[in-house]
Formats: sequence, C-alpha cells, structure tokens
Amino acid sequence: MTSRPLPLLLLAAVVAWLGLAPAASHAKPVRYVSYTATVEGSLDFDRLGDREAHAELTWTTPFKHVMFEGDRAYTESPDNIGVVTTGHLVSASAVTTMGSDVYTCTADGLSLAPTSGRFFDTPYVKGTDPVIRLRVLTDAFPDFDACPHQAATQFDLRGALVDGRHTYDTQFTFPREAIGMGKVVQLVEETVTDRRCPGNLFGHAPSCRLSFKATVTFLKINDFVIDDGAPVEITEDDIPDPPAPAPAPAPAPAAAAAPAPAGDLLAPVPARGA
Repeated sequence: MTSRPLPLLLLAAVVAWLGLAPAASHAKPVRYVSYTATVEGSLDFDRLGDREAHAELTWTTPFKHVMFEGDRAYTESPDNIGVVTTGHLVSASAVTTMGSDVYTCTADGLSLAPTSGRFFDTPYVKGTDPVIRLRVLTDAFPDFDACPHQAATQFDLRGALVDGRHTYDTQFTFPREAIGMGKVVQLVEETVTDRRCPGNLFGHAPSCRLSFKATVTFLKINDFVIDDGAPVEITEDDIPDPPAPAPAPAPAPAAAAAPAPAGDLLAPVPARGA
C-alpha cells in the first residue's frame, strides 16, 4: 500500500480511538562520541625592515572534552576552561636600525597568554565534515628584559592579525567517516604574509611571514547512542488495523421441563367378582 499522510482530523480521531501514544518509538537514534584532544605546534615568525624580528617557538595545549553529536562538533565544553598551554621559545632575536646605530637583542624566555591555543565551534552545515576553529596564539611575548630598549620595543609577536586583532586563528576539518575511531590525528599547516603578520596590520614592514605547523591528536573516551525524541509523521502504514469483532456468543441450551407437582397416586381398583 502506498504510504500517504492522513487528513489531520481523521488521523487524530483514529489515534484517539486506538489509544495510540505519540510515536516516540519512531524517534531517530543519535550517536554521541567524545574525545580528548592535544594540540602540539610550532611557529616561525620573521619581519624585515628597519626593525627586523625573528622568533621560533613551540606550544602544547591539552583539551579534556570534544564531543560529536552525529556529525556536529562541540568544542567549547566547560571542561576545557582553564586548560593550560605550555610554550617553549626556540629562539627570538630583534635588530633595530636607527640612522647609523644598530641595536640587537636575543630573547631568553617566553610568556604565553592563558588564552592561547583554544578551540571554537563553527556554524553547523548538515551533511558536511565538521569544521573546528583553532586559536593558535593570542599573545606570545619573548623576554627581552636584558636587551636594549630600542631593539625590544614593539617586537609584537602576538599571533597573525587575521581579524585585525592580536590573535591568529585558523581552522581544520574533521572527516565525518573518522567520527567514532579510537584515535584520529589531524595535521594543520599554514603560512601567512604581509598584512596578516603580527604588528603589520597597516603594512608598515616591507615584508613579513608567519608559518606554523600543528598536530591535533584525538583519543576517544566515550561512544553511545540515544533516542533524540524527535516526532515522526504518522501515516496509514503506522496505524494497525482495528481488532476483528468478537464472535457472537452461542445460544444457551433450552431448560429441561419442570416435573409435575407431587400428589396422590391413583391406581385402578379391580372390579368385584373379577
């Protein structure tokens, strides 16, 4: 039989007559998969011009909880608030030329802002691979305390100015077919130049370049399926046939005739002389 929606009033009457509950049993099951995620990255920055700057650093950020609802990613879990990004300065140097004077400096330490290395959710597009936004750096300050002020001033390694602020964000996709695997490793790599470089929003430096590489490792911690309770349209095929009427009861057997009331028994008297 071809399935077609029932008229609303008829459907309501049939459902009420049959005493059917809402079609919760038709709710679509949804899979939920949770991961931890660790970002390990390296960054190389160069700015040329009157003030030349170079820095190399590495960092690690551990995330406690990234969840997928079907193919939708949720990364901004409260469990991720307060995770600590650790950074290591490989090298950092600055050279400033002022007329005939040249000032040089080599940094010996690194300070990272606590909001470096973060995940952010992106708008969900059904049927596509989930996209996760990664904040590579918010602020990273090489320690130039022991250097000449002229060399250290405005070194400004604060992440590429992608959005006009001192942050450097990028994004990567998580393949839908990988959701549910025990371990997933994603490689993220990008190079930005000129106006997207730190301290070069208005193109003051003749040339600048920032490149980074990161490995994002996901380890599964939970995997389960639940009913989402979504209502499903009821059609003729979903409604069972009404029960067949019960057969009529057989007629009761006829009652036996009642016996005659008890009385004197009369017997014929033989005639005399017989």
